[in-house]
Amino acid sequence: MELKNLQRHIRSLATLPETSAQVVSCYLELEKGGIKDPAVFHEQVHHLTTGLAGQERQDFKAAMAAIQRYLAVELSPDAKGAAIFSRAGAAPFFLPLQFRLPLPNWVTLQTTPNIYHLVELKDAYDRYILMFCTEKKVWILEVNLGAVTKALWREQVEIRERVGRDWTKVQYQRHQKKPNQKFLKEMIYFLDRRISEGGFTHLILAGDPKIMKQVRDQLPKHLIEKLGKMLSAPSGKP
Repeated sequence: MELKNLQRHIRSLATLPETSAQVVSCYLELEKGGIKDPAVFHEQVHHLTTGLAGQERQDFKAAMAAIQRYLAVELSPDAKGAAIFSRAGAAPFFLPLQFRLPLPNWVTLQTTPNIYHLVELKDAYDRYILMFCTEKKVWILEVNLGAVTKALWREQVEIRERVGRDWTKVQYQRHQKKPNQKFLKEMIYFLDRRISEGGFTHLILAGDPKIMKQVRDQLPKHLIEKLGKMLSAPSGKP
């Protein structure tokens, strides 16, 4: 989920009109497509049920039934956390959200949605770009709230046909050991534009250590200030 979508959901929940039926706000830590600690979840639900009677109890049970149906069939195996908001009654409401980041097991019943953990999630996790470099390709991955939301890659132009024409064997071998500087400059320009347009706060470099150093040496000052980790991964894909 992108940050702008999370912000939109938070605004929607914060402005949800109150009704006589209360809202169940359900936060869960997930694992392998299910609740990581179902005993804690069921204990919290049982605790909320105690003391409810009449229409209030019926509305709570109906709201929980909608949550249980969703949990039974809709959880992604990649999800680490879920936030589900459910209300029954005359103005029913249901909003399920899944994240690739863990959330605490926490269930509340109030007249308005409890959005505390969503706001905390928005504020705690930065958006960042990962630039993965090899001798022939560069991947640029945009990461929002723990998930890759856009993956772009560029391949260095093949120059084999130039050998024997305007390249000597020595020049060709030197070129093979080091990516074309024009290619790297183009990728850094593209990277700079994506960071600026997307408002990303951090940059991570990964891939071949030699190529990473070349990229690092060419980064402008304002991108160096955003540079966090440099992760060595000599082969393969990001």
